[in-house]
Formats: sequence, structure tokens, C-alpha cells
Amino acid sequence: MTKDTTVMRIQRKQRKRITKMSWSFQTTTEQTLKQKTMRSELRKMLESKMRSKMKHNRMRSEKRPQEVIQNRRRLKVIIQR
Repeated sequence: MTKDTTVMRIQRKQRKRITKMSWSFQTTTEQTLKQKTMRSELRKMLESKMRSKMKHNRMRSEKRPQEVIQNRRRLKVIIQR
């Protein structure tokens, strides 16, 4: 392998990198704003979903009959032994 081929290869790599950079810079501020709003909306949705889930779980735990809870405790004790 001669020296000039390696130089060529390095130059090619650099060119590729530059094109990648330019592509990434082409995104407009409008697009970034859109993305940010999308992200925030997604986060809000997720948070509300989690909240509702927690609420639902709390309701279920309140509704659960006492005997079931006691049985579970017994099982835990037996398993631990």
C-alpha cells in the first residue's frame, strides 16, 4: 500500500464527516421547536398515564379483602422459613 492511497482514504473519510455535519445543521429552528413540543407532550401524556395507573392500583389495594392480604402474609412467612 502506497502513501498516497492512505492519504486518499483519509480525505474521503473527512469528506464524509463534513457532509454528515452539514446534514445535521440543516435542521431548522422550527423543526427543533416542534420536536421539543412533541417531547413535552409525550412526557405529559406519560405522566398522566402513570398517575392514573397509580390511582387505579390504590383503588384496587383499598378494595382488596382483608383475608387475601392476611393469606399473602402467611405465605410470605412460610416462604421465608
